[in-house]
Amino acid sequence: FSHNNTGAAEESVTTTGYVLSVSSVVRNHRGYYSCEVSNEVGRHSVTVQLMVRAPPTAPRQLNSSDVSPFTATISWMPPSDNGGTDQPLNYSINITNYTDSTTLPPVTTNMTTLSLTNLQHSTRYIVTIVADNDLGLGPSPPAVINFTTPDSVPIIESVSVEALLLTILSVDVVLLTDGG
Repeated sequence: FSHNNTGAAEESVTTTGYVLSVSSVVRNHRGYYSCEVSNEVGRHSVTVQLMVRAPPTAPRQLNSSDVSPFTATISWMPPSDNGGTDQPLNYSINITNYTDSTTLPPVTTNMTTLSLTNLQHSTRYIVTIVADNDLGLGPSPPAVINFTTPDSVPIIESVSVEALLLTILSVDVVLLTDGG
């Protein structure tokens, strides 16, 4: 028996006669197993694929961009291992205001970019992202990115103007005639 054309598999893969046994299956057992038999008449080989399904690994290459006093965009690459499933991945995203330890409502998406709004200026945020598939959440700890929103120009929210008329102005018009 050989695994992925590399010769004998790991110690958790054993062969007894014509039986290949894989105990305590883990991700790296995934791949192709070949069995070759031969005798004085000839040779025959069979290759089978072992598919190991598991929760996905963590998202990669997290990035923050377009960070303004009140908004930011975060993006990431999908996990290097989606868990062997054909189902689309979902991402569970938690955003924490590091300054006062409050959390924004969690977000779930199947996209790899998220626009954050209603942020506070001059505030550090910690964003954690966990991938999940139909078999469960990816590993802990999750992927983490930090960013800080910049200061903001002062903003005037409203202006109120009241006017009180204190002087009464009257205009009198007098017509002069020449008498004729």
